[in-house]
Amino acid sequence: MPTSIHIDSTHVAKFGNGSKIIVGLHGWAGAYTDLNVFGEWLDPQEYTLYAIEMPGRGLSKSIDENHRVEDLVRFLEITIEQLKIERFSLITDFGFSQVSIKYAHYYPEKINGILFIYMPLIVPSLIKLHHLLYAYPFLGLYAKTRKLDWTINKIRNSDKIMHKVFLRNSRPEAIELELKDIENKRRADLNAIFKSGWNMLNSNVLEEWANLQCKIEVVLAEKDEIFSTKKGIPYLTINPQANITVVKDHNHNWDNEFIEVMREKLLNII
Repeated sequence: MPTSIHIDSTHVAKFGNGSKIIVGLHGWAGAYTDLNVFGEWLDPQEYTLYAIEMPGRGLSKSIDENHRVEDLVRFLEITIEQLKIERFSLITDFGFSQVSIKYAHYYPEKINGILFIYMPLIVPSLIKLHHLLYAYPFLGLYAKTRKLDWTINKIRNSDKIMHKVFLRNSRPEAIELELKDIENKRRADLNAIFKSGWNMLNSNVLEEWANLQCKIEVVLAEKDEIFSTKKGIPYLTINPQANITVVKDHNHNWDNEFIEVMREKLLNII
């Protein structure tokens, strides 16, 4: 089990106490439990993983800013400084890929390498807008309802992939965390989720991506329904540092094979 660190209004889950430092950013509407598959696997004597819950997610409160990419980069840098981390490797899901790219661009001396899970949102066209917009009414319903069992059943029986992204329904501990947050009125801040999602769709980090000098590993799912994997690969190859791995016949779902590939690629950036 991780140790909880509370820095002002930010929650960080710490796995291990080793000298090799890793910072992890969860999915767009996720929580630190997204990174359990790494934290529980790494040797705690050799590695330390800090899973930072971004503003308005999990136990981290929202921020006063507009949740633009630059605001979230500033939030990340303040958190890194408060944790007294000088140099580290970074894991990032697609939801905060722009934040990770910008951070590495501004602070190259701090980054050993980055592992990107799914297609980094380098340009706005790499995500299907209708999937993202469809999620907003549902997220509002989920946050307000008290019929929690009904909500979970609806998600599990749904073919709308964004529902699965929000709950990570393949991992029960993530569901339990979300339910606990709702019951304790610490649910995800829908305003923060909406603003950060909208700002992602209006941001372009292609130039920063092209100039990253650190080690880069990208793990893609071939049959991903949300992200334009084939369309996105030409953007990725603009940076010759990027090592791209496509897990065939897999969708937006972390099964055992996908997890094993991510873990293998993580070791390459440390």
